[in-house]
Amino acid sequence: MIINRVKQYIVSAGLVLSTVGPAFADGVPSVPHESVGTLQYIDNGDVLQLPNSEYFVVRERHIGGTLTGSIGGLDGVPYLITYHSYVPISSQSGPVAGTVVAQGYELYFRGQSYLAPTPVACAQPDGQTCIATAAGNFVPGLWVDGKGYFRDGADGRVDLSLWMIPILDAEGHIASIYDSAITLKGEWRVDPWQLEGRHR
Repeated sequence: MIINRVKQYIVSAGLVLSTVGPAFADGVPSVPHESVGTLQYIDNGDVLQLPNSEYFVVRERHIGGTLTGSIGGLDGVPYLITYHSYVPISSQSGPVAGTVVAQGYELYFRGQSYLAPTPVACAQPDGQTCIATAAGNFVPGLWVDGKGYFRDGADGRVDLSLWMIPILDAEGHIASIYDSAITLKGEWRVDPWQLEGRHR
């Protein structure tokens, strides 16, 4: 029952994507955008274990790093992800929803976390720390794929994809990040005054 209520909360929060959308600026063309970066830290956040369950509710947790590209330009700017989710401790896989804030932009996203091989190659497959695939041998990690839209700084949609190789503590929680990447891409409309000084 508790898990079902948590699921309903995550899903209902995500429905804003289909019921509320940005008002696109009149006369401003929609153009592609893409920003990339790394995940440099994750905090302890506010995490609660559900009674008699391996599921944990992440009520709020933060990931930070640096973005370059359409957001951040060549020099890069810091960003902050604030997210909530519920996941089993064994796989860390489940629904995720949250925000990304960077350089005056804010976007909302919802998606799914799951375990899969990362782009980081490894030598000897063992089925746990090194996974054999048709394309080669790779270190497994945690992925998040999601979709969202800008709440501030631009009007537009975004596809979010990130992966990390987490370092776990003794209880199986993510304590830090060994390697990672994040990509934000899609189309947006940004007024000329918003472009000036933000990503030259």
